[in-house]
Amino acid sequence: MDLKTGDTRLIIDTCKARGLLRNQCAYVLATTYHETAHTMKPITEIGSPKYLQSKPYWPFIGRGYVQITWEANYKKASDELGMPLLTSLPPKPYFVGHPNALLDPQYAAPVLVIGMQEGWFAGDKIGRHKLSRYMTLDKSDFKGARRVINGTDKAALIAGYAKEYDALLLDDGYGVSVPQPVPPAPVQPSPAPVAPAAPPASSPEPASAPPVITQQPSTPKAPEPKKPLDVITPAPGKKGLVTTIAAAIALGGMALSGWWHHITDLFWSIF
Repeated sequence: MDLKTGDTRLIIDTCKARGLLRNQCAYVLATTYHETAHTMKPITEIGSPKYLQSKPYWPFIGRGYVQITWEANYKKASDELGMPLLTSLPPKPYFVGHPNALLDPQYAAPVLVIGMQEGWFAGDKIGRHKLSRYMTLDKSDFKGARRVINGTDKAALIAGYAKEYDALLLDDGYGVSVPQPVPPAPVQPSPAPVAPAAPPASSPEPASAPPVITQQPSTPKAPEPKKPLDVITPAPGKKGLVTTIAAAIALGGMALSGWWHHITDLFWSIF
């Protein structure tokens, strides 16, 4: 048992296209493995012509991967797959008029998968026997799932096949989600700062001219006259009188000493 024999890959791809869970796909493969005598190829029901013609559903004997039987199921398969009506009189559903077309893998694969998914082949008072009734994310009732096709016939045997196929599919990556890298959150650019509004333009004031510093020539200060030493400046009033008398006395003394010309200069300097 592997995932390469016969049309195994075609059946797996059909299961994926229909969105089947891994355990549901495993049971589809297990059913095919049992119903095709391990060939994983569409076959016709095994038996002698006499045996087959004795079946109540003759000539719509088991064909394909799932051994679909009965005219009603051939008609249903024709309708579900959108097959054209045959232009015979009266018109016939495609697989009713061409039953051996169900041996073609392109038709046999969708009949197998969709038929088991939607419960074409059996039902009870609760509802149709669908794959989802027995296999979900939380359970895998491989033994009870045999009712989807044929009651409880060989239920335990086929359940064992389903467990093996489930492990093979797990190793093959069926139903295993590969974590995808999370893209970094887009960086939102910070809004550009709004420049403050410029004040209204006004006529520029004329620049004031720098003050002109005029250097005034310094006026030379007249030197103060030096007072002659030993000269007594006569004061008005009584003091002036005393000074006059003293000068007269000095004049007389100097005249006597022969310093007449000095006396004369001194006299005029006083008066």
